[in-house]
Amino acid sequence: LAAALAELKKLKEQLAEYTALGDLQSLKDAKANASAFKALERVRAALEEELAELKAILEQKEKERLEALERERIMSLQYKELDIFKLDIIARELKALDQELGMVGKQARSVEQDAGKLKNYEEQR
Repeated sequence: LAAALAELKKLKEQLAEYTALGDLQSLKDAKANASAFKALERVRAALEEELAELKAILEQKEKERLEALERERIMSLQYKELDIFKLDIIARELKALDQELGMVGKQARSVEQDAGKLKNYEEQR
């Protein structure tokens, strides 16, 4: 009987320790939460890995965007230079045409004066 009482006392102490941890339902909930935490931890790790990959892709795209902007700026300068060059060529061609038209205009005036003299010559006869 004394051994049974000692064992009962020992079991009551163990029960008190378990009860201090919480009731049976809270222990079940804690165990479920622990397994859910492990699953969520794996998901979090996978998401962090994906986030790191996306950041690397974003950095690469940003680098490509900056390189494209630089290429566009250089092309814009080259086209501007080409436009100035083309305008210079057009101006020279227009100047040459203007000189030719000036000569044609002088010749036309000369012919007109000569025609006027001929008309006067006919009237003088």
